[in-house]
Amino acid sequence: MQSKYQQKLKREEAIRLKKEAQEAEIQTMKAIQREKSNKLEEKKRLQENLRREAFREHQQLKTAEFLSRLETEGPNTSTCQIPLRDPHSSTWTRNQAYKASLKEEENRKLQKMKEEQHLKSELLEFK
Repeated sequence: MQSKYQQKLKREEAIRLKKEAQEAEIQTMKAIQREKSNKLEEKKRLQENLRREAFREHQQLKTAEFLSRLETEGPNTSTCQIPLRDPHSSTWTRNQAYKASLKEEENRKLQKMKEEQHLKSELLEFK
């Protein structure tokens, strides 16, 4: 009788340990997913800020052009068109600079990883 009871306890303990291991794995996966979600949210936030900044610049440009037109047009003169600047040039330039900085940072990280790998391989050669 006692051995059956001990076997049952062992089985229950094994099941409990297995469930704990599965729960720990699930928690790890949730943490990874949460981290990915946070990174995506940050990226979306940055893109939204860039979009808002571009819109603000565009709005300021249009306002300045309108005010300039009002100043140049007198009450007796007919409407004349002022040549418009490309509204996207500064935003586009800043966006390209941002992308270039991201690429540069990625290249630096890659170079650092390559150097670390090279050092590790040299250390392994000496052993």
